[in-house]
Amino acid sequence: MSLFKIKVPGTSANMGPGFDCLGVSLSTYLNLYVKMGNDHKLEPGNSDSISPGQRELLDKISQSEKDLLPKNPACAAEDHKYNCELRYLNCAENDVPLEPCQNLITQVALYVMRYYKIEKFPLMTLIVVDNSIPLSRGLGSSAAAIVSGVLLANAACNLNLTVDDIKGFCLVFECHPDNTTPAIVGGITASFVSEDETLPISEKCVLHNENNSALKNSATTELLKKIFHVNIDYNKDLKAVVAIPKFELSTHLSRSVLPKDYKIDSIVYNLQRIAVLISSLRKENFSHEVMYKSMKDKIHQPFRKHLVPGLSNVIDEMTYSNTPGLAGVCLSGAGPTTIAFCTENFDAIASKMKCIFDTASEGKFDTEVLILDIVEHGSVTEFY
Repeated sequence: MSLFKIKVPGTSANMGPGFDCLGVSLSTYLNLYVKMGNDHKLEPGNSDSISPGQRELLDKISQSEKDLLPKNPACAAEDHKYNCELRYLNCAENDVPLEPCQNLITQVALYVMRYYKIEKFPLMTLIVVDNSIPLSRGLGSSAAAIVSGVLLANAACNLNLTVDDIKGFCLVFECHPDNTTPAIVGGITASFVSEDETLPISEKCVLHNENNSALKNSATTELLKKIFHVNIDYNKDLKAVVAIPKFELSTHLSRSVLPKDYKIDSIVYNLQRIAVLISSLRKENFSHEVMYKSMKDKIHQPFRKHLVPGLSNVIDEMTYSNTPGLAGVCLSGAGPTTIAFCTENFDAIASKMKCIFDTASEGKFDTEVLILDIVEHGSVTEFY
């Protein structure tokens, strides 16, 4: 039997001017607790020699069994076909699909496995998902699911994927790497997709093409593109205060409002600020004013403001000069979450953001505010 845990952080993309390029890893997590095969010797309470990691994992499995409902026949048939079963903690059953070919985590895992001509999990695999990343809120929930799916296939089938391989597989399901890259490697990252380079595994692995939703976005042979990234040095005093409106905003809708063409002065405006922002993040000679002003944007936020009541107010009313500790504020990814980067006075800034959103909402939605760390290390797979 094999026991392992996969931990993937949430992320915030863009950081103002860095549209589809910059991303930051945050301390809210998607956790997979995975058991492959059966071994009654490791049931909770059967042995005092169980490690803390094993005990945590088995306790999560036990917790998942408390509210377990009978599965529909189609879902049970897919579980049997692919040798896996999905369960979710702290999530209404109808919120996410449990069929392996429709759930994003296992879709991705099956895709990666088929790339290596593996049709199903090698042993019966129980996957318990415990997710604290809000769905469709601009905090990288889809990216975390995609990354966890690649890591699940890697761990279950001993694929020994490199970081480049993991980034390449993620790109098949999410066409820009600003969220997936920091979720994989941690910290603050800048990344881009190579136009003319593919990964070496593309040349030796052939994907089986069959009529299955797990193979969406795929061709008979999928050449995995190479992603280049750098980790950006940053002031470790920075934390992220995130205001999360209690309504969903799809990435598709948020992208649909963007123009097809941009004026050159808007492009130059963002390029100038990205260059300064990357340098301003460092601890040495850190300036709240410089970081705040370099996080301004003309590429996406002006066109998305109407989708998030309160966003304009937060960006316009909260400044480095009237809000001590504030170093920058922007829309998080496609929204509706708004993120403020701060070095102090986190609670006061959180209260100010919530007050602005509560006023703008006119009682139509609530807003949750969290204070998160920037996660220096990215995704982790731990075997027990």
